[in-house]
Amino acid sequence: MTEKFLMILVVVLCYHFKGIATNLSIAKVSGKIKNAEIKFIVFRFNDKSDTFQLNTNNEFRGIIEIKKPIYGTILYDKNWCALFLSPNDDISLSFENENFFESIKYVGKGSNVCNFLAQKESLTGEYEIASMNLYQATFTEYAKKMDSFKIQLDNRLNDFLTKSKMNDTYFTENEKVDNLYRWAFLVINYSEGHKYTTSDTSNNFYICENYIKNQITLNDTSLYKFYRYRNFLDRYAMTYAYSFINQNIWKNHPEVFYIKYLEKLNEIIKTNAAKKEFVLDLCIERARRAKTNEELNASINTFSSMFPNDSDITKIQVIVDKISSVSIGKIAPNFKMKNLAGKEIQLADFKGKIVYLDFWATWCGPCRKELPYLETIFDEYNNKGIEFISISIDSEVDIWKSFVSDNKLKGIQLNDADRTVASIYLVDAVPTFFLIDKDGKIFNNTARPSQPELRDLFAQLGSK
Repeated sequence: MTEKFLMILVVVLCYHFKGIATNLSIAKVSGKIKNAEIKFIVFRFNDKSDTFQLNTNNEFRGIIEIKKPIYGTILYDKNWCALFLSPNDDISLSFENENFFESIKYVGKGSNVCNFLAQKESLTGEYEIASMNLYQATFTEYAKKMDSFKIQLDNRLNDFLTKSKMNDTYFTENEKVDNLYRWAFLVINYSEGHKYTTSDTSNNFYICENYIKNQITLNDTSLYKFYRYRNFLDRYAMTYAYSFINQNIWKNHPEVFYIKYLEKLNEIIKTNAAKKEFVLDLCIERARRAKTNEELNASINTFSSMFPNDSDITKIQVIVDKISSVSIGKIAPNFKMKNLAGKEIQLADFKGKIVYLDFWATWCGPCRKELPYLETIFDEYNNKGIEFISISIDSEVDIWKSFVSDNKLKGIQLNDADRTVASIYLVDAVPTFFLIDKDGKIFNNTARPSQPELRDLFAQLGSK
C-alpha cells in the first residue's frame, strides 16, 4: 500500500514540475492599439506565427511558447517591427496605427531590448530613405552619410549594453554583425542606385567594394548563421552582376546575370554547401519572377551547370513547371471550394464568362488599399458578363469571415486557409490577380483594380 502511494506521489510531482518547466518556456504579450483598423496582431518567429484578436477596446493579450531567447517580428496592418523575447518575459506594447515607429513603446519584463530594436528600425528606415535620395550624389557624399548611420548604430548598441547590463551573448554578437552588414548593404547599393537614377554608365561597384572591404569579411563560415550576413553576401554578388548588364541584355540574354552572379559567388564563398544554398535560392527566386521562357530556362541551366546531376534541381523544376501551368494562354487550373453559405464553387462552372480572380488576405496592407477600387470595378462590371472571385489566404478563418461581413465585401468570397489553391496558382505574395477569358484561359496576371488598363483588358475580352 505504501509503495503504491509513493508511486502515485512521484507521478503527481513529476507532472507538477513538468508544468512549472512548461510555464518557464513561455512569454506573455499584451497591448493596446490606437486608431486600430484591423482586429488582430501577429507575432512571427521563424516559421511559427501567433495571432491575437483585439477586443472592443483594441486591446489584446496572449501567451507565446518560447524555449530560448529569439528574434521575431510584430506584424500589424502595413506595419512591422523586430522584437526579442526570452522565456518568462512579460511585455506590453502600445502604438498608433498611422504613426507606428514614432509611437511604439514597450513596458514590462523584457521591454528594454524591444524598445531598443524598435528605435533601431526607425533609424534604419530614416537612413534607407536618405540613401535613395542620395543616389544621384557623388560616392563621397553618399558614403559620408552611410558612415554616420554606422556610427549611430554602434553608439546606440554600446550605450544600451552598458545601461541595461544585458549579458546575452547571442543578442550581442548578432547585433554587432547586424550593424556592420546593414551599413555594408546600404553602401554597396550605391552602385545600382546611382546607375539607374543618373545618366552615369560607369561601373561604380568597385568603388563601393574598395570602400567596405577593409571592414567586412567575405568568407567567414561562422557568420553564415546570421541573416544579415547572408543577406549582404547575396546582395553583394547580385549588385556585381547588375553592374554588367542593362535592360537590353537582361531582356535578350538573362543568363549573363547568372554568370556574373556565380562568378562573384565563387570568389567569396569557398564552402560548397553554402554556395549551393545561395545558388539554389537565387535560381528559385529568379524562376518565380521570370517573365519569359528564356528567363525560366536560365534559372535551370545556371544551377545544373554549377551542380550537375544534383537532385535539388527538381526544386527549381517544380517551380518552372508550376509557372508554365499558370502562364498566359494556359487553361486556368480548376478548383473546388465552399463559399460562406457552404455552397460548392468551382472555376469550371464559369466557363463562357470572364473571371477576375483575386488572391488576398485581411492582414495585407496593399490588398486593403485595392478593396475600394475592386468594389467600384465590381459595381461597374458585375452585370456585364464578368464574375469576381476573391480567395483569401487567411489562416484565421473567423477573422476572415468577420472582415468580409463587417466590410460587406462583394463578389464570391472564398477562403484558402491551407493555401492549396494559392499553391497551384504559385501565389507567393498578395495581392495577386488573374484575368481569365471566356474559354477559361489566363489572359493577364498583373492588372490590379486600381490600374486604369484593367478596363481596357475587360473590353478586349468582350465585356458587355
